[in-house]
Amino acid sequence: MKCAKIILLLAFSLPIYASGQDPVFTQTMTNPMYFNPAFAGMQQNLRSGIDHRIQWSSKYGVFLSTAFSADIGLPKINSGIGIIFTNDIHGYDINTLTTNTFTAVYSYEFNLTNDNYLRLGAGVSFSAGIAALVGIVGTIPPWDMEPIPQNPNLSIGTLYYRNNFYIGISAYNIVPNLNPIPPNDGYLPTYSRLNLQSGGFLNFGKIMINPHVDLLKQGNYEYIMPGLNLSLSAITIGASYRYAFEYISSLNMLLGVKIWNLKLCYSYDYTLSGSTYPGYSGNNYVKATAGSHELSIVFQFNKPHDTSSKPMIGNLRNAF
Repeated sequence: MKCAKIILLLAFSLPIYASGQDPVFTQTMTNPMYFNPAFAGMQQNLRSGIDHRIQWSSKYGVFLSTAFSADIGLPKINSGIGIIFTNDIHGYDINTLTTNTFTAVYSYEFNLTNDNYLRLGAGVSFSAGIAALVGIVGTIPPWDMEPIPQNPNLSIGTLYYRNNFYIGISAYNIVPNLNPIPPNDGYLPTYSRLNLQSGGFLNFGKIMINPHVDLLKQGNYEYIMPGLNLSLSAITIGASYRYAFEYISSLNMLLGVKIWNLKLCYSYDYTLSGSTYPGYSGNNYVKATAGSHELSIVFQFNKPHDTSSKPMIGNLRNAF
């Protein structure tokens, strides 16, 4: 409990800088490094996955987000390493904003006592962005492709876990943008992002119950997302509720299947009626009633030194 209090104190003492927003994903266990770098290599076995999300596909301002990740544990040195590549497209028709980000991640684990562990993680990211706009914002001329200035950035995280419980806190985009973008150009650098994650696992033979919660704050955007997954052998069903205060809230449903070393998962976010999200100048708010689709595939490979008997590692390998 003392470790959890320390994590919370560290989280809310981290700086927040004004900026834009990272891609939002509902399936937090498909690419856990995206939410906390301390997860890198925690499951020890080599794993790779891809997560694709189509958000509000029938409305102006559609988001297309894809994240590829791979990580592996190095138990002989209590470490883990991983990589993440994200492609995020926001736009409609020929007006788009595209951002590609590559992140290298490292984590280290401390054994506090027999069943209590603390992991620290850090990541370095490199981003490149392009705005393709047709003379509708600020100083951008018609039919222009404008590069968006970006600088390398940093993420840090800490994760405490024991047999069937975990809690972690992380911060992304810590470094403020060193190449300020004129505010009348219609886009902003990315805000610092804070994530708090916690969850537990209850096992009853072939049945596993996984309550979890995810909190996010990035600029003015923030949400709390409690959820519950139920696994019966190779099948998992789940539901969560993303409460985003004055922004778009959603009821999320999930179906996952595990086949050998392969995990397939589909989730649908049902956007609650009456929700809005910030738009552009002259179009301050856009009504969003279309749902969001998310599909992920995760490969889990065994290694000769993949011999851990920790209950948490087995739980995470089966979680969605």
